[in-house]
Amino acid sequence: MPTAQEVILEVLGGPDNDDRATLAELTNRVRERGNPLAVLLIAHGETSQDYGQACVVLEDDNGSAHRIPADRLAGTLGNSPRVRLVVLNLCVGARS
Repeated sequence: MPTAQEVILEVLGGPDNDDRATLAELTNRVRERGNPLAVLLIAHGETSQDYGQACVVLEDDNGSAHRIPADRLAGTLGNSPRVRLVVLNLCVGARS
């Protein structure tokens, strides 16, 4: 069971942070933090006609919207050996 010292808050993107909220940065943070047991991702979400599935909207390297299909996000985070729980808090999440 994780202790309070093992709970880490990471903020990607936003006006007070120089890092972009990209999939690569999310992946790097998970890896750098020793592959946590759980990840909470608060972001925009939408159902994409292009992908035919729910997407998480992160950023690309230029700061523009980058839609990440659900299966790609699951595959990326699923490659982390310890991650057992991913909680998505997304706008439009109930419909996705």
